[in-house]
Amino acid sequence: MAIAYLHSLDLPSLVLNVKAKNVLVHADLGAVKLDLLSVSSLVSENSRREPIEEAKLAAPELLMGHKGQSMDVYGWAMVLMEGVTGCRPYDECTTYAKLFDKLAKFDPPELLEKVEPRSLREVLRRLFVRPSDRPTAYELLEERTFAIDPEMHGLRFLVLDDDNVNRMVCCRILANEGLESMDAAECSQAVQLLGTRPFDVLLTDIIMPVDGFESTRLIRKLGFSDIYIIGITAHATDELKTRYRDAGMDAYIIKPFTFVQTGP
Repeated sequence: MAIAYLHSLDLPSLVLNVKAKNVLVHADLGAVKLDLLSVSSLVSENSRREPIEEAKLAAPELLMGHKGQSMDVYGWAMVLMEGVTGCRPYDECTTYAKLFDKLAKFDPPELLEKVEPRSLREVLRRLFVRPSDRPTAYELLEERTFAIDPEMHGLRFLVLDDDNVNRMVCCRILANEGLESMDAAECSQAVQLLGTRPFDVLLTDIIMPVDGFESTRLIRKLGFSDIYIIGITAHATDELKTRYRDAGMDAYIIKPFTFVQTGP
């Protein structure tokens, strides 16, 4: 949805992967962090990918000197694949020769076969083709895999995240899907909002000064037992899965995510 929105603008906007950190380049705003589409959350702030690792994330046509909106769609596929599997695409290519051979043929990475559900895997498979044959962002929005369940319409969302850009992007995407939302930058603000109006779903980031686990425990302790709480994280280990459950969360999702996953 975010990429489709960018492509609808009458301004030069492009989602590029700059040194393996996704950046939204906008004519008016300059460089803006777009974390909901970012694979950099899987990497330490102080770490850097090797040049070959950066090349693995780039659209084949970009490596060949061609640019266009279709490479945004390709980049989105790579980000989503890494997010849902927790692994990096094209890790089977240990040399430039092997990597460029696959990219020149538009062959998908072996990691694609690990993507679940199958419907998502087959949608992503359609993106590893020449740019002219690649679906547009608008065409992808028509896929049933990314459709919003009609039962979700009318749900009221509360977004808890200490990052201003993350909250803005998340609320905008929800609004574009016809879903009502409000946002809070910290736990105390979220609690205040919960006390003034009803919400159906709380989307909470995990890494915050008062983290998502502590926020969830406090909200449950205050008697908000009916709200469906979903933790948002970059990846999930077995230990973290236990912490989600023990804190009182109903579910967790790994970003980037589709809003089909957010329905109770």
